[in-house]
Amino acid sequence: MIGHILLVIIGAFCGSTAVLMVKATTIDPVLLSSLRLLGAALVLTPLFIKDIRKDNLPLNWKLVSPSIIPGIFMGLHFITWIIGARLTLAANSTLVVNMMPVVMPFVIYILKREIITFQEIIGTLIAVTGIVVLAMNDFRTSPETFTGDMLCIVSMVFYAIYLGLARKHRGHGGIFRYIVPLYYAGGLFCLVAALFNPGSFSGITGRDLLILLLLIFIPTIAGHTTLNYTMRVLRSQIVTLVNLSQFIFAGALAFFIFREVPEGYFYPAAAFIIAGAVYVIVLGKNQDKSQVRVIE
Repeated sequence: MIGHILLVIIGAFCGSTAVLMVKATTIDPVLLSSLRLLGAALVLTPLFIKDIRKDNLPLNWKLVSPSIIPGIFMGLHFITWIIGARLTLAANSTLVVNMMPVVMPFVIYILKREIITFQEIIGTLIAVTGIVVLAMNDFRTSPETFTGDMLCIVSMVFYAIYLGLARKHRGHGGIFRYIVPLYYAGGLFCLVAALFNPGSFSGITGRDLLILLLLIFIPTIAGHTTLNYTMRVLRSQIVTLVNLSQFIFAGALAFFIFREVPEGYFYPAAAFIIAGAVYVIVLGKNQDKSQVRVIE
């Protein structure tokens, strides 16, 4: 279990870099979502082919169909989050996405009838206390940011659904057999949407392409692929709670890259979030396995 927790932490770190990159590029949000997903799919396609050849599987609709709907929700998440992040403050967009542990129990119950445990409720309340501390100090509402804030909320729901579907389809072979068609589905969905705005394909610079490559390899391949894998092997609430560490990594990156020293409230907020995640991990590790099977 510890190895899987480390994977979630790695995924969270990689994901924390996305907001900095998204704000640094001028590529149209819908086109950026498409290129990011299709680029990741192309890079991982050899692993997908190796996986299906190993099991001598035919490439047909039955093989890729479990990834289509999650891929569309992932595309919707990317589009709404990129637009929202550009219309609001970076702190607002990060905080909204970090509220996913509140939404995930409802999503996972609807999708899998998986019920959050008492220990997970307590751990979530502890972690959310840290988010509340952040929100009281960082979150800023105004008429100028309202649209962006609402889009980030919608994006967070799409994010929870897309990851919840990864858990629902966890029995669908290896991770590459699932994730590569998912990236293709999301990327093609976003590309079709981008075609309605032909102007989005103009004005792309070499700097934009460099940032796009970073988005493909770091927050997408290393970040989202890792989170999708851990949703298959860990309880969904554990993944979402550990993934809250994104804001801690974002603060650290801002310090090392921009020399931005975190405010004093950053540290108690981080302590609450870490404590909530550790509480769930420790009790989850010792939880009776038969109880987990009944709950799931």
